[in-house]
Amino acid sequence: HLLLRRRRRQTDKQLFKEKKNSDPDDPVSSEETCISSSKTPSKISKLDQKQLEDASEKNSNTNPFNEVHLWPSEWTYNQWIQKKVRYPWLICDNGKIGCLYCKNVGELKTCKSQGVEISTEWSKINVDGGTNSKLVTRLSILRHKISRHNRSKAHKFALNISREKTHSKLSTSFETSTSKHYQSTIKIFRTVYFIAKNNRPFDDHSDLIELQQMNGVLLGQTLHSRYSSTSIIDHIATKMRNKIVQNIIETNSKISILIDESTTNSSSSGMIIYLKASILYDSPVFIFLDLIELKSQTSINIT
Repeated sequence: HLLLRRRRRQTDKQLFKEKKNSDPDDPVSSEETCISSSKTPSKISKLDQKQLEDASEKNSNTNPFNEVHLWPSEWTYNQWIQKKVRYPWLICDNGKIGCLYCKNVGELKTCKSQGVEISTEWSKINVDGGTNSKLVTRLSILRHKISRHNRSKAHKFALNISREKTHSKLSTSFETSTSKHYQSTIKIFRTVYFIAKNNRPFDDHSDLIELQQMNGVLLGQTLHSRYSSTSIIDHIATKMRNKIVQNIIETNSKISILIDESTTNSSSSGMIIYLKASILYDSPVFIFLDLIELKSQTSINIT
Protein backbone atom coordinates (compact mmCIF):
# COMPACT_ATOMS: atom_id res chain seq x y z
CA HIS A 1 0.00 0.00 0.00
CA LEU A 2 2.78 2.41 0.80
CA LEU A 3 4.48 1.76 -2.51
CA LEU A 4 1.25 2.32 -4.41
CA ARG A 5 0.61 5.61 -2.66
CA ARG A 6 4.14 6.86 -3.46
CA ARG A 7 3.75 5.93 -7.13
CA ARG A 8 0.39 7.71 -7.33
CA ARG A 9 1.88 10.85 -5.79
CA GLN A 10 4.79 10.84 -8.23
CA THR A 11 2.42 10.35 -11.12
CA ASP A 12 0.19 13.20 -9.94
CA LYS A 13 3.17 15.53 -9.62
CA GLN A 14 4.35 14.72 -13.14
CA LEU A 15 0.90 15.35 -14.56
CA PHE A 16 0.64 18.66 -12.69
CA LYS A 17 3.99 19.83 -14.05
CA GLU A 18 3.10 18.88 -17.61
CA LYS A 19 -0.20 20.69 -17.34
CA LYS A 20 1.47 23.76 -15.88
CA ASN A 21 3.96 23.98 -18.76
CA SER A 22 1.50 23.20 -21.53
CA ASP A 23 -1.69 24.96 -20.45
CA PRO A 24 -1.76 28.68 -21.50
CA ASP A 25 -4.77 29.35 -19.36
CA ASP A 26 -2.96 28.46 -16.17
CA PRO A 27 -3.08 31.52 -13.88
CA VAL A 28 0.42 31.06 -12.54
CA SER A 29 2.08 30.73 -15.92
CA SER A 30 0.09 33.58 -17.43
CA GLU A 31 0.98 35.83 -14.52
CA GLU A 32 4.69 35.11 -14.90
CA THR A 33 4.44 35.65 -18.63
CA CYS A 34 2.76 39.03 -18.11
CA ILE A 35 5.38 40.12 -15.61
CA SER A 36 8.27 39.17 -17.89
CA SER A 37 6.64 40.79 -20.92
CA SER A 38 5.89 43.99 -18.99
CA LYS A 39 9.46 44.39 -17.78
CA THR A 40 11.07 44.23 -21.20
CA PRO A 41 8.96 46.88 -22.94
CA SER A 42 9.32 49.25 -19.97
CA LYS A 43 13.12 49.09 -20.21
CA ILE A 44 13.06 49.56 -23.94
CA SER A 45 10.65 52.47 -23.75
CA LYS A 46 12.84 54.32 -21.23
CA LEU A 47 15.91 53.86 -23.37
CA ASP A 48 14.07 54.96 -26.47
CA GLN A 49 12.63 57.94 -24.63
CA LYS A 50 16.07 59.05 -23.48
CA GLN A 51 17.48 58.71 -26.97
CA LEU A 52 14.59 60.65 -28.42
CA GLU A 53 15.03 63.43 -25.85
CA ASP A 54 18.77 63.65 -26.56
CA ALA A 55 18.13 63.71 -30.27
CA SER A 56 15.41 66.33 -29.97
CA GLU A 57 17.59 68.49 -27.74
CA LYS A 58 20.45 68.20 -30.18
CA ASN A 59 18.20 69.10 -33.06
CA SER A 60 16.67 72.01 -31.16
CA ASN A 61 20.10 73.34 -30.25
CA THR A 62 21.74 72.94 -33.61
CA ASN A 63 19.21 72.98 -36.38
CA PRO A 64 16.06 74.96 -35.52
CA PHE A 65 17.44 78.18 -37.02
CA ASN A 66 19.77 76.52 -39.50
CA GLU A 67 18.27 78.50 -42.34
CA VAL A 68 18.71 81.80 -40.49
CA HIS A 69 22.27 81.05 -39.24
CA LEU A 70 22.08 82.99 -36.02
CA TRP A 71 25.22 81.23 -34.79
CA PRO A 72 27.86 78.94 -36.35
CA SER A 73 26.66 75.44 -37.18
CA GLU A 74 29.58 73.94 -35.23
CA TRP A 75 28.12 75.19 -31.94
CA THR A 76 24.86 74.56 -30.17
CA TYR A 77 22.74 77.42 -28.93
CA ASN A 78 24.00 77.00 -25.37
CA GLN A 79 27.61 76.99 -26.55
CA TRP A 80 26.99 80.18 -28.54
CA ILE A 81 25.56 81.90 -25.46
CA GLN A 82 28.58 80.83 -23.41
CA LYS A 83 30.92 82.24 -26.04
CA LYS A 84 28.99 85.51 -26.09
CA VAL A 85 29.30 85.83 -22.33
CA ARG A 86 33.04 85.20 -22.46
CA TYR A 87 33.62 87.31 -25.58
CA PRO A 88 30.94 90.04 -25.74
CA TRP A 89 32.36 91.37 -28.99
CA LEU A 90 31.42 88.23 -30.96
CA ILE A 91 28.81 88.72 -33.68
CA CYS A 92 27.46 86.31 -36.28
CA ASP A 93 26.10 86.72 -39.77
CA ASN A 94 25.10 83.89 -42.08
CA GLY A 95 26.81 81.29 -39.90
CA LYS A 96 30.15 83.14 -39.76
CA ILE A 97 31.53 85.13 -36.83
CA GLY A 98 33.19 88.53 -36.58
CA CYS A 99 34.23 91.26 -34.14
CA LEU A 100 31.85 94.10 -33.29
CA TYR A 101 34.64 96.52 -32.33
CA CYS A 102 36.70 95.80 -35.44
CA LYS A 103 33.59 96.20 -37.59
CA ASN A 104 32.88 99.68 -36.16
CA VAL A 105 36.50 100.86 -36.25
CA GLY A 106 37.71 99.08 -39.38
CA GLU A 107 36.94 101.95 -41.77
CA LEU A 108 38.52 104.72 -39.68
CA LYS A 109 41.68 106.37 -40.98
CA THR A 110 43.00 106.57 -37.41
CA CYS A 111 43.99 102.91 -37.55
CA LYS A 112 46.24 103.33 -40.56
CA SER A 113 47.80 106.51 -39.21
CA GLN A 114 48.83 104.71 -36.02
CA GLY A 115 50.20 101.69 -37.82
CA VAL A 116 47.39 99.31 -36.84
CA GLU A 117 45.75 97.12 -39.46
CA ILE A 118 42.30 95.80 -38.64
CA SER A 119 41.67 92.27 -39.85
CA THR A 120 39.31 92.30 -42.82
CA GLU A 121 38.17 88.78 -41.99
CA TRP A 122 36.97 89.88 -38.55
CA SER A 123 35.63 93.29 -39.56
CA LYS A 124 33.62 91.81 -42.47
CA ILE A 125 32.23 88.95 -40.30
CA ASN A 126 33.80 86.25 -42.43
CA VAL A 127 35.46 83.92 -39.89
CA ASP A 128 34.54 80.22 -39.90
CA GLY A 129 35.95 76.85 -38.88
CA GLY A 130 37.06 75.84 -42.35
CA THR A 131 35.79 73.07 -44.60
CA ASN A 132 37.17 70.05 -42.76
CA SER A 133 34.66 67.23 -42.47
CA LYS A 134 35.56 66.58 -38.82
CA LEU A 135 33.61 68.64 -36.32
CA VAL A 136 36.41 68.45 -33.74
CA THR A 137 38.86 70.01 -36.19
CA ARG A 138 36.51 72.88 -37.08
CA LEU A 139 35.85 73.59 -33.39
CA SER A 140 39.59 73.65 -32.69
CA ILE A 141 40.14 76.11 -35.54
CA LEU A 142 37.41 78.42 -34.23
CA ARG A 143 38.81 78.37 -30.69
CA HIS A 144 42.29 79.15 -31.98
CA LYS A 145 41.10 82.04 -34.15
CA ILE A 146 39.04 83.60 -31.35
CA SER A 147 41.84 83.30 -28.81
CA ARG A 148 44.42 84.75 -31.20
CA HIS A 149 42.18 87.66 -32.18
CA ASN A 150 41.34 88.45 -28.56
CA ARG A 151 45.07 88.88 -27.82
CA SER A 152 45.87 90.79 -31.00
CA LYS A 153 47.02 94.42 -31.00
CA ALA A 154 44.41 95.42 -33.58
CA HIS A 155 41.54 94.11 -31.45
CA LYS A 156 42.78 95.91 -28.34
CA PHE A 157 43.15 99.12 -30.35
CA ALA A 158 39.58 98.80 -31.67
CA LEU A 159 38.33 98.14 -28.13
CA ASN A 160 39.99 101.31 -26.82
CA ILE A 161 38.56 103.38 -29.68
CA SER A 162 35.06 102.04 -28.97
CA ARG A 163 35.36 102.87 -25.27
CA GLU A 164 36.56 106.40 -26.02
CA LYS A 165 33.69 106.83 -28.45
CA THR A 166 31.18 105.74 -25.80
CA HIS A 167 32.74 108.11 -23.26
CA SER A 168 32.63 110.91 -25.83
CA LYS A 169 28.91 110.28 -26.40
CA LEU A 170 28.25 110.54 -22.66
CA SER A 171 30.25 113.75 -22.45
CA THR A 172 28.43 115.21 -25.45
CA SER A 173 25.07 114.27 -23.96
CA PHE A 174 26.01 115.91 -20.65
CA GLU A 175 27.25 119.03 -22.42
CA THR A 176 24.03 119.25 -24.44
CA SER A 177 21.91 118.97 -21.29
CA THR A 178 24.03 121.59 -19.52
CA SER A 179 23.83 123.91 -22.52
CA LYS A 180 20.01 123.70 -22.59
CA HIS A 181 19.83 124.49 -18.88
CA TYR A 182 22.26 127.39 -19.34
CA GLN A 183 20.24 128.86 -22.22
CA SER A 184 16.98 128.69 -20.27
CA THR A 185 18.66 130.44 -17.30
CA ILE A 186 19.86 133.24 -19.60
CA LYS A 187 16.30 133.82 -20.85
CA ILE A 188 14.97 133.99 -17.29
CA PHE A 189 17.68 136.50 -16.31
CA ARG A 190 16.69 138.71 -19.26
CA THR A 191 13.06 138.56 -18.17
CA VAL A 192 13.98 139.62 -14.63
CA TYR A 193 16.17 142.43 -15.95
CA PHE A 194 13.23 143.69 -18.04
CA ILE A 195 11.06 143.77 -14.89
CA ALA A 196 13.64 145.78 -12.93
CA LYS A 197 14.43 148.18 -15.76
CA ASN A 198 10.78 149.02 -16.38
CA ASN A 199 9.89 149.27 -12.66
CA ARG A 200 7.42 146.42 -12.89
CA PRO A 201 6.28 144.48 -9.79
CA PHE A 202 7.94 141.17 -9.07
CA ASP A 203 4.57 139.40 -9.42
CA ASP A 204 4.81 139.97 -13.18
CA HIS A 205 7.66 137.46 -13.35
CA SER A 206 5.44 134.36 -13.20
CA ASP A 207 3.03 135.80 -15.77
CA LEU A 208 5.83 136.68 -18.18
CA ILE A 209 7.30 133.19 -17.82
CA GLU A 210 3.94 131.61 -18.58
CA LEU A 211 3.47 133.89 -21.61
CA GLN A 212 6.84 132.95 -23.06
CA GLN A 213 6.18 129.24 -22.54
CA MET A 214 2.89 129.57 -24.42
CA ASN A 215 4.89 131.13 -27.27
CA GLY A 216 7.15 128.07 -27.38
CA VAL A 217 10.14 129.39 -25.45
CA LEU A 218 11.94 126.72 -23.39
CA LEU A 219 12.51 128.09 -19.89
CA GLY A 220 13.11 124.92 -17.88
CA GLN A 221 11.34 124.10 -14.63
CA THR A 222 13.07 126.34 -12.07
CA LEU A 223 13.45 130.06 -11.22
CA HIS A 224 9.83 130.80 -12.07
CA SER A 225 8.63 132.31 -8.78
CA ARG A 226 8.68 135.94 -7.64
CA TYR A 227 11.17 135.00 -4.91
CA SER A 228 13.58 133.78 -7.55
CA SER A 229 13.04 137.06 -9.38
CA THR A 230 14.05 139.03 -6.26
CA SER A 231 17.22 137.01 -5.80
CA ILE A 232 18.16 137.34 -9.47
CA ILE A 233 17.69 141.13 -9.38
CA ASP A 234 19.91 141.41 -6.30
CA HIS A 235 22.55 139.33 -8.04
CA ILE A 236 22.42 141.41 -11.24
CA ALA A 237 22.57 144.68 -9.27
CA THR A 238 25.61 143.54 -7.29
CA LYS A 239 27.49 142.48 -10.42
CA MET A 240 26.62 145.69 -12.27
CA ARG A 241 27.66 147.88 -9.32
CA ASN A 242 31.00 146.12 -8.99
CA LYS A 243 31.62 146.42 -12.71
CA ILE A 244 30.82 150.16 -12.73
CA VAL A 245 33.04 150.91 -9.76
CA GLN A 246 35.86 148.88 -11.31
CA ASN A 247 35.55 150.84 -14.55
CA ILE A 248 35.62 154.19 -12.71
CA ILE A 249 38.79 153.14 -10.90
CA GLU A 250 40.50 151.89 -14.06
CA THR A 251 39.69 155.02 -16.13
CA ASN A 252 40.39 157.50 -13.29
CA SER A 253 37.05 159.11 -14.01
CA LYS A 254 36.05 162.14 -11.96
CA ILE A 255 32.97 161.61 -9.81
CA SER A 256 30.45 163.59 -7.85
CA ILE A 257 28.34 162.15 -5.05
CA LEU A 258 24.70 162.96 -4.40
CA ILE A 259 23.18 161.92 -1.08
CA ASP A 260 19.48 162.03 -0.39
CA GLU A 261 17.50 160.99 2.63
CA SER A 262 14.40 158.88 2.36
CA THR A 263 11.83 157.61 4.84
CA THR A 264 9.77 154.48 4.39
CA ASN A 265 6.14 153.98 5.37
CA SER A 266 7.29 152.42 8.61
CA SER A 267 9.21 155.61 9.45
CA SER A 268 12.59 153.94 8.88
CA SER A 269 15.21 156.35 7.62
CA GLY A 270 17.54 155.52 4.76
CA MET A 271 20.24 157.24 2.77
CA ILE A 272 20.34 156.97 -1.02
CA ILE A 273 23.74 157.39 -2.66
CA TYR A 274 24.09 158.41 -6.30
CA LEU A 275 27.24 158.78 -8.35
CA LYS A 276 27.74 161.04 -11.33
CA ALA A 277 30.61 159.82 -13.43
CA SER A 278 31.72 159.04 -16.95
CA ILE A 279 31.42 155.36 -17.78
CA LEU A 280 33.54 154.03 -20.63
CA TYR A 281 34.61 157.58 -21.52
CA ASP A 282 31.03 158.54 -22.28
CA SER A 283 29.10 161.59 -21.06
CA PRO A 284 28.66 161.72 -17.26
CA VAL A 285 25.49 160.12 -15.94
CA PHE A 286 23.84 159.69 -12.55
CA ILE A 287 24.05 156.15 -11.26
CA PHE A 288 22.30 154.69 -8.27
CA LEU A 289 24.99 153.20 -6.06
CA ASP A 290 23.40 152.01 -2.83
CA LEU A 291 20.63 152.39 -0.28
CA ILE A 292 21.80 152.40 3.33
CA GLU A 293 19.44 152.06 6.26
CA LEU A 294 20.14 154.53 9.09
CA LYS A 295 19.68 153.67 12.71
CA SER A 296 19.76 157.37 13.56
CA GLN A 297 20.21 160.58 11.62
CA THR A 298 23.23 161.87 13.50
CA SER A 299 26.41 162.81 11.69
CA ILE A 300 28.37 160.12 13.54
CA ASN A 301 26.02 157.40 12.39
CA ILE A 302 25.92 158.70 8.81
CA THR A 303 29.70 158.83 8.50
